[in-house]
Amino acid sequence: MSYEIGLLHRQASEFLPIPERGFILSIAQNMKVGLLILLVFATLLSSCQSSCEQKSDTAHVVMLYDVSDSTDAVPQQDINRNGKITNGVKDKKDSSLEGMRAVYLKATKDIFDKLLPGTLIRGCVITDQPLSVTDFPIKGEIPSSSNPLLENKYVREEEMQKIKDEKIREIEKLLKDDNEIEYTCIFDALLLAANSFNGGNATKKHLIIFSDMIEACGAKGSPNYHRFNVTAPHNAGSIIDGLKRAGRLPSLNGVIVYVIGPTGGHRQSDSADRFVVVRNFWEAFFKEVGAEVKRYGAPIEYP
Repeated sequence: MSYEIGLLHRQASEFLPIPERGFILSIAQNMKVGLLILLVFATLLSSCQSSCEQKSDTAHVVMLYDVSDSTDAVPQQDINRNGKITNGVKDKKDSSLEGMRAVYLKATKDIFDKLLPGTLIRGCVITDQPLSVTDFPIKGEIPSSSNPLLENKYVREEEMQKIKDEKIREIEKLLKDDNEIEYTCIFDALLLAANSFNGGNATKKHLIIFSDMIEACGAKGSPNYHRFNVTAPHNAGSIIDGLKRAGRLPSLNGVIVYVIGPTGGHRQSDSADRFVVVRNFWEAFFKEVGAEVKRYGAPIEYP
């Protein structure tokens, strides 16, 4: 089209009288301006469409925290020769938290640094009755942009960081809570997470569990790793079958799972072999419910 406009410009200059030439040149100039406006409009439209596509490609992140007595202890593999906690936490500069809770907070901060605009956030502690709560105490959304070309980039980034910092402070307060939780019913906590995932339309679903992954539910008849010898394959399989018969298997289709802080237990009799068996059990469990374990243990690589 620019070629035709240029040709019209030259023809008007060579062959037309001055009045008509000016009129034609004016039309040609207006066509150039119109073309420029059309190009700008097309660019803005493309940007809006791209922004809408990014907004529809949202992530839903659920974080479950084990704050039982076992999290106050520091696994031997996370202590260096100087007696300091490793795994990314060398001292108490980040907070007054100790043991695995300090590890949890450090990992949480690293994860929040990587959360993208539009991400939904849900979080709670794993108690002995996770399904007794009606909502997550930690909830929010990383603000997304409707059109980056029409917004101030620095203001938007500042708003995003403000939301992240606020949620991290809420999680830190949750980890510092002195309420004693004797049992950690992980299975029921996973049902709570499944309810959250199934209630949204996010395209990416991430479940992050901060726990030693030792199921210790106090309810009579419920699975408890301190009552079952999970090193026996038939017992591990019977736990999954029992949950299935009771209708207590969560629906986690398409969910990506990250586990931070798993162990084989904190008793002297616990060993590295038990750690592997417990990990194998959870990998089989999550496969059964349609989820994929992307990371089991430190260092955390997210997403």
